[in-house]
Amino acid sequence: MVPNLLLSRLCTEGNSRLCVSIRDYYCYRLQTHPAKFNPILHGARLFQQWGVYMFIKIEGCRLKWIRDHQTQIRVDLYQGLVGSIAVGEVWEEILNELLPSQTPQDRPDLVARVFRAKLETMKEMLFKKHILGVVVAHVYVVEFQKRGLPHTHFLLIMNREYKLVVPEQYDCIISVELPDKHKYLELYAMVVKHMMYGPCGKTSFEDQRTVDSVLCDSFREAAERLGLIEAENTLDESLTESTQFAMPASLRRLFATILVFRKLVEQMVLLDLRSMLQSMGKDIALFPLPDIDETYDTTRGEAREVTEESTIEVDSHDAALASSLNHEQRLAYDKILAVVDVDDGGVLFVDGPGGTGKTFLYTTLLAKVWGEGKIAVATATSGVAASIMPGGRTTHSRFTKQSGTAKILRMASLILWDEASMKKRQAVEALDNSMRDIMGRRHQPFGGKTVVFGGDFRQVLPVARKGSRGQIIDAILRSSYLLKGMRQLRLVTNMRAHNDPWFADYLLRVGNGTEETDEEGNIRLPQDICVPPTRDGVDLEKLIDHVFPALDHNMSDPNYMTSRAILSTKNENVDKINTRMIERFQGEEKIYHSFDSVEDDPHGYYAPEFLNNLTPNGLPPRALKLKINFPIILLRNIDPVNGLCNATRLVVWDFQRNTFDAEIVLGQHAGRRVFLPRIPLCPSDDDIFPFKFKRKQFPIRLSFAMTINKAQGQTIPVVGVYLPDPIFSHGQLYVALYRATAKRNIKILAIKDDDKGKGKGKEQSQNSKKRKRSEPLLTTMKNIVYKEVLST
Repeated sequence: MVPNLLLSRLCTEGNSRLCVSIRDYYCYRLQTHPAKFNPILHGARLFQQWGVYMFIKIEGCRLKWIRDHQTQIRVDLYQGLVGSIAVGEVWEEILNELLPSQTPQDRPDLVARVFRAKLETMKEMLFKKHILGVVVAHVYVVEFQKRGLPHTHFLLIMNREYKLVVPEQYDCIISVELPDKHKYLELYAMVVKHMMYGPCGKTSFEDQRTVDSVLCDSFREAAERLGLIEAENTLDESLTESTQFAMPASLRRLFATILVFRKLVEQMVLLDLRSMLQSMGKDIALFPLPDIDETYDTTRGEAREVTEESTIEVDSHDAALASSLNHEQRLAYDKILAVVDVDDGGVLFVDGPGGTGKTFLYTTLLAKVWGEGKIAVATATSGVAASIMPGGRTTHSRFTKQSGTAKILRMASLILWDEASMKKRQAVEALDNSMRDIMGRRHQPFGGKTVVFGGDFRQVLPVARKGSRGQIIDAILRSSYLLKGMRQLRLVTNMRAHNDPWFADYLLRVGNGTEETDEEGNIRLPQDICVPPTRDGVDLEKLIDHVFPALDHNMSDPNYMTSRAILSTKNENVDKINTRMIERFQGEEKIYHSFDSVEDDPHGYYAPEFLNNLTPNGLPPRALKLKINFPIILLRNIDPVNGLCNATRLVVWDFQRNTFDAEIVLGQHAGRRVFLPRIPLCPSDDDIFPFKFKRKQFPIRLSFAMTINKAQGQTIPVVGVYLPDPIFSHGQLYVALYRATAKRNIKILAIKDDDKGKGKGKEQSQNSKKRKRSEPLLTTMKNIVYKEVLST
């Protein structure tokens, strides 16, 4: 009401203030306080909105001050050096302070705080250390880029002695050529990443609608062709693309895969499709296809499972394996065959650490039973274990509700179940009850069938979500009522590490929990398998170099790519390593974006941006980055009979817009070429979200690195183990160490971080970082073993 009224006065007497400024108050609110929950820092997008509102308040006060001090403000234009500094969201100072599951975009307070510290350091270098010469005046402004990162522009007025007046003087400060890639690798990578700008963007609406030199009729069509949104004909296009390089049999298998995951013809083609669909556990009658004429049906209604098991041909090499069994394997072999020959039923458990030749024993048993014209059902809990057994199938696909399952179980002389230690006892007990009903023998375990279980309880146990130690132990097979009538067969001799008996014995002590521990309960790791300590923060890069030496010269060798991997405890660590390997790997990169949705959400209450940020365990990422020769791992049972099991490892050969070509590289189906389309995927845990989340994406992940749990059952010749966090479950350290074939082929990077997550304040956090830099490695590690699991 009174324009010239003085609203406030500045107190200039003394250095103390009786009140804080509005900026100081909100800075205090954004700090991390010891043992005090700060809801603002957990607000995600609400935090962003709150920050904007508070900034408007502060900026309003600043503008008011400028309005009230017009007579004191003078602005002149100067000419001098112009430069800029921008924040990088991958700075270690920011990443180390993020809360769990947060990204730098969720914490603008951290970004601004770290950026200001860098800015003050830059100012000190410019104005006090005079790295560019004496500065007599300067001005700078802080801007915010659209991606939300601070950006500062400097204008420096140099002393006359240091002014740049000739081109040669500019050349001393500014370089416009790429550094030598071989001489300055790190500098070259920084310049290419931060200083190279791409071509100009679109210049017209027609340019925006042009994709691959084709002008689209609409922006939606252009987005569909770019793979940004889902098109209705993606599956049709995947078939069209595959016809350019795929063989007819591969095309029909691709079509069968599409039918499994999309409810959409000649008689011979229909018969071929039926066989392929049955191998994936589906019935052709479920799909809108013409009926098969019985005159062309040679099976005459015989169940596919019976036909497959009755026509298995024994490999001559497998038939001769019995002569190569060691003493322990021979005892187990004879005892199992004696029970099979009597045909009165029996339950046995082959207990042996990794590398003792359990799979070798199974292969010999199967060859013997099949060679006598009998039927043996081979199954395994994990897809990896199933893929290396002749005729092996995962238990999930083997014991599904299909017409031929009951018949084949009645005919079987032997049921062999590997990696049973990973399966919950309830699943085994359910099979027991079903077998008693099928065979009509309610008082005999498994209806009087000979069932051989195999496994190693030193390895990772079945997952009990949020379960206690007691609940986990209660879920294993050794807690079942079946244990009383189960005969134990033990394999002890390690065939995988027979050239290094000390290391084999050390691994067994780790698995049994008998290795000597220090006062903190940690075991000591062999010094020669630990990555040598450094002080420059590149220990992870050294681990990668140990596991993937001479990567540039071996990228096209599939055996090299799949004979090595880095293991870690958590998915976030695995993603970190895979991301670094993407940057190291040469070649054209293709990014496949997923199509995320919520079932029964016709009103679109869940924004696509929100859904895109979700990546539950067991699902591929939103943005899947692929290059030729990338090693990948399958996330679903697609076609178990033909080697496409969960955890099957493949190598990428080629990719199109809606499909990619890969080759199976391990197991009995090694060398088989497969083509996979995008398929709808849902989390295995239905309770993880309050809605039913669905992601349409290729069912794969990169396998440069994988979790320890995912690697269980695999033999990986060269192994790296990355442990930025302590082991947290039974058997993890044992599983990680046992993957390698020899001690010389394993390297461990265990990072010490005693204060991680303890919330002891900023000062202690800084001290812990200093300790982390000066002592980055552990030679000791926590080893969790539930000894009550190992006792019979």
